[in-house]
Amino acid sequence: MNRILFLFFILISLPTYSQSQEYYFNNSLTGTNGGQPLTPLLSCGATTGSFGLNPIITSDGLCGNLNTYCFTAGEGFQYDNSTITDEYSINVFFKFTTLGSYARIIDFSDSTSDSGFYLLNNCLNFYPNGNVGTCPFFQPDIYYLLTFVRDSATNIISVYVNGSLFSSYTDTTGIYKLASNTTPIIFFRDDNQVPCEVKPGCVKYISVSPTQMTPTEVNTTWMNICTVVNPCPVLPTALLSGFGSVCPGSSTALNVALTGTQPWSITYTDGVTPVTVNGITASPYQISVSPTATKTYSLIAANDISCIATVSGSATVSVNDVPTATLSGTASVCPGTNTTLSVALTGTPPWSIGYTNGFYTANVTGITASPYLLNVTPGITQTFTLTDMMDSNCIGTVSGAAALTVNDLPTAVLSGTTSVCAGSGTPLSVTFTGTPPWSFSYTDGSVPTTVNGITANPYLIPVSPSDDTTYTITAVHDINCTGTVSGSASVVVNDLPTAVISGTTSVCYGTEATIVFAGTPNATVTYTVNSGSSQAITLDNSGNATLPTGDLTQDKLFTLQNVVLGSCSQPLTGSATVTVNDKPVITSLSGNNVICVAWQTNALLSGLTLHTDLSPASYTFQWLYNDTMIPGANGTDYTLTTASHGNYKVIATRITPGSGCSMESEAYTVIQSGPPSLSDPGYTLSHFFSENQSITIYAQGYGNYEYSMDGGAFQSSNIFENVPSGSHSIQIRDTGLDCASAFIKDIQTINYPHFFTPNGDGINDTWTIPGLENIPGARICIFDRFGKMIKNLQPTQRGWDGTLNNRQLPSTDYWFVVEYTENNTVKQFKSHFSLKR
Repeated sequence: MNRILFLFFILISLPTYSQSQEYYFNNSLTGTNGGQPLTPLLSCGATTGSFGLNPIITSDGLCGNLNTYCFTAGEGFQYDNSTITDEYSINVFFKFTTLGSYARIIDFSDSTSDSGFYLLNNCLNFYPNGNVGTCPFFQPDIYYLLTFVRDSATNIISVYVNGSLFSSYTDTTGIYKLASNTTPIIFFRDDNQVPCEVKPGCVKYISVSPTQMTPTEVNTTWMNICTVVNPCPVLPTALLSGFGSVCPGSSTALNVALTGTQPWSITYTDGVTPVTVNGITASPYQISVSPTATKTYSLIAANDISCIATVSGSATVSVNDVPTATLSGTASVCPGTNTTLSVALTGTPPWSIGYTNGFYTANVTGITASPYLLNVTPGITQTFTLTDMMDSNCIGTVSGAAALTVNDLPTAVLSGTTSVCAGSGTPLSVTFTGTPPWSFSYTDGSVPTTVNGITANPYLIPVSPSDDTTYTITAVHDINCTGTVSGSASVVVNDLPTAVISGTTSVCYGTEATIVFAGTPNATVTYTVNSGSSQAITLDNSGNATLPTGDLTQDKLFTLQNVVLGSCSQPLTGSATVTVNDKPVITSLSGNNVICVAWQTNALLSGLTLHTDLSPASYTFQWLYNDTMIPGANGTDYTLTTASHGNYKVIATRITPGSGCSMESEAYTVIQSGPPSLSDPGYTLSHFFSENQSITIYAQGYGNYEYSMDGGAFQSSNIFENVPSGSHSIQIRDTGLDCASAFIKDIQTINYPHFFTPNGDGINDTWTIPGLENIPGARICIFDRFGKMIKNLQPTQRGWDGTLNNRQLPSTDYWFVVEYTENNTVKQFKSHFSLKR
């Protein structure tokens, strides 16, 4: 037979019997809302139970010693229904003292059927449909609050055990509803087809209602069950209330309003951790909480000096996210121009922000929209940053910046006043400041002209006036701003001027000459120097002008281009050449300035020949070393035969053609380098037996050295890290110079073989530690797994062959201890290896 049990609890006491009834079994079967008392029923030879003060123990512990009614097996109660049919809420707070087979809880059939709610062994059973919820679950002698809520619209019965949803069952056929609103509800008794499916127990509370309890009401009923069933005539109360939100790291106070007689005790929880406070003497009592995440606080239990209190209320304290403000709006603006910065905000409005540009600070409050647009009018280039912010709840963090570049106003200056011959044209020049492209407007006094998209600076305006004309600029714009204009150009028509040039000569290096121009008085002559850019000189009232060349270091060719007077010009021919006797320049025949010198002995390994390209037919020479004359060094070349690095110069004196020019070269610096010098062995090995062994190379010499291992890339460090096991070679060379390299070969890292196979095939027949033979004083002791030493091995000897006293040892793991000196430190290493046959 299958049976089913429902359990429900209602905290709400409704005003009339037709709506709901509650029974507390405080020495009476009378209900609390004026209805008829429960009717005792006996079956299966039951005797009448009794009221009494008994301990009420739930799964959460002891409620207290309270009045209950303890019934015998077969005894029950009838509730005379007048309103309930297919929708109800029923709470039963009870225990069975024993469990096993069926024990009836509720009968909806007025004893005409075995259908109903049962405990079957340790499970809740809806007979005849079977067990529901977690099974097994229930224990004898423990009070459970079973709450059954039936929805007439969906026929779903929600079963709650101790305030939590235990199971949901769809009563499609209507087995677990009442036939009419006069059908009684029977508790605990069974006398139908299979009678006496009953158990003895005790009951403290029953409530029935024709309406549905909410899950919150069910849970609250359970959370306060000890208070609900407390027989105190006037129950003390505890009401929790508090604030809604805090900022991260902040605290807030929750209030507990207490009634009854102090001192009180309360237990509250944040949904995870219960906290008990005893000895409270004043109401309201404040609880300080500092949640790190949103928490709902509620009271679990409370009592005054003598009674268990009813607890209510809760306080959800949310932890607000830290608001943020991010400033953006980097831009380029014109002086005095307004621009908009954007502040992206997170959090809860309204916000307030503080900002600065490094010169002043300001605050904005009452911001309700994000992003917030901040209007500024910078006068100079500046950067705006946020200094602080907060939303309606918390102080937040700020980030970002807006760099405002205030562009200079562009300018345009017109120039080009000149004269031209009648019918000829000339370019006017407009010089800009600002950022291209530019556009500008100009006028000849009658016709305005605008030119756009200019990227050249200065910009040339071709004009061909028929009469004397003055040109002016009226407006200019660059890519950013409108600017200012100035200048004008007058074009006048004049006759063609003339000019000639003279002054060809020869000078010493570093001396000057004078070029002479002659022609039309007050004319401007343009010329080039060595075909360079055009230069101009104006003739005086007598038609002459002189041009000092300045100290010359190379030949100069002065070539006439044209002559201008007023608005007329014409091309010119003619030139003057100033020949400069050469200053010597030192180079080396090898193309570098390095001599190779042996370390410590300072022997010259490779010399250097210095050279000047001057001809000995035209010059005499004197070589100097560190500004001191070198005896006998009088040729066009000088060869170094000693390790003399330093500054070399040569003095060249002109002998033909002409004489008397004596010139000193710039200093030529000779540096010394040399091949690396290595001690024996020239390296150290570190971190034996590890996966990150290192090799340190010790090279001396005059050069800057770099190092390569096993033909790999060169590095500046003399330390090689994480060197794999095996034999390695090192090359040391001078960086970028021609001195010889050095090599170190067969550097053996130290590690041990993890196995050997002494089977006579010539491969891995013996075991030793390669490379350890290069470590003076190293020795190896080999042990079996029992700690017995079977071999004392010198690294210079032949490896162990896997025998003891000429007897082959078995395949297994063998341990070893090696003592060695690493970097002048005596060390010991232990490990094991495998012998495989």
